[in-house]
Amino acid sequence: MRWLRRAVAAVPRASWSVYHPSVRRTALHPPTKLLVKRTPRVAFIQTHVHPSRLQTNVMRWGAVLAVTSAMYQFLTNLHSVPITGRTQVVVLTNEEECEMGTKAASDEITKATLVKSGAQYRIRLVTVSEHLFPREYDWRITVVDDPMQANACCYPGGKIVIYTGILDVIDYAVERDICKNKHDALAVILSHEIGHALARHTAESMSYLPLLYLQAILGIESPLLQYVFKFAFDLPFSRKQETEADHIGLMLMASACYDPTEGPRLWRAFGRFHAMLANDGKDDDDYSDFELDFYSTHPSNYKRERRLELLVEDALELQKQSSWCFSLKEKVQQLVLNRDTEHEFFKRINVFRMQQRTLPRKTTLGTIHELENAEVFKVLRDEQEKMIAQTQTPP
Repeated sequence: MRWLRRAVAAVPRASWSVYHPSVRRTALHPPTKLLVKRTPRVAFIQTHVHPSRLQTNVMRWGAVLAVTSAMYQFLTNLHSVPITGRTQVVVLTNEEECEMGTKAASDEITKATLVKSGAQYRIRLVTVSEHLFPREYDWRITVVDDPMQANACCYPGGKIVIYTGILDVIDYAVERDICKNKHDALAVILSHEIGHALARHTAESMSYLPLLYLQAILGIESPLLQYVFKFAFDLPFSRKQETEADHIGLMLMASACYDPTEGPRLWRAFGRFHAMLANDGKDDDDYSDFELDFYSTHPSNYKRERRLELLVEDALELQKQSSWCFSLKEKVQQLVLNRDTEHEFFKRINVFRMQQRTLPRKTTLGTIHELENAEVFKVLRDEQEKMIAQTQTPP
């Protein structure tokens, strides 16, 4: 116990207390206490140092300043998501968002093999999205040749990347009669990605990065707290964004004259396709997709299918409000069904079909759909010219 006597002698007698069953002394200022606990083999020494008044005031006003700054950032960066009307916090500007998305998309594209045949960089969905919700986005749709990846992603600023693996899923859905045609099925995917861009989901997620910085500053590095943050906030927030993109995409494709009933059908096809891969290529019509998604960034295919089924009626009602939708469909059908080989439009269709037969694979972004786009652009231009003429007409 010689080391303990030396420790006791080194501390002024009036500034520490010894807690013992039979001895107790009151500590005097400065309020520093030395706690000694005896065990059969080990003695623990614990000190309690109280901060000064200056340190207390600095910590107190620092916390007030941090909370005030956070509230200011929160209240001055509130935005409304199109169609759903949800209020979100986005601290990035459109210029910063577009610059970040352009760099990320270019990094992804430079190391990939691109498919340039049949790809259209401005399609009807993009045109309608700009017509309904104008944003300063340079929309680009790039097809990457990667059959092992059934995915599509949208970078901030309207840079959409589609992998050929997802086109195989669409082919599977049409061949199994789950989806009616490839164009509407592909419209479900593209409208979902455009929904992410219109809702600025990536910029919204980055707006919550200060929470991670605050966690690092406070030294909260507990693995338990990280798991709690991940499963209680991060993953549910990501699933919420995916559900919202499905909602926006369904309404957007309905406004663009696509069939919104293809939305739930495609996610049913995704469930069957994944079940087929899990069963070593054995396709089962009576599969069940009740997978748990609490550990995933995306909702399960079953939940997405059910939620879109509840929105189909509203999407069809929205489609009826698009004045040019049904007239355009009737016009295209008349041109397609017209067997007059002397018709110039029909000649163009036949030439285009002959070109498609020479491609290595059946292109999904093609056929009559490309010719429809010209008609859509013409209708939208006429509508915009009428609106401009009405605004410029003197009262």
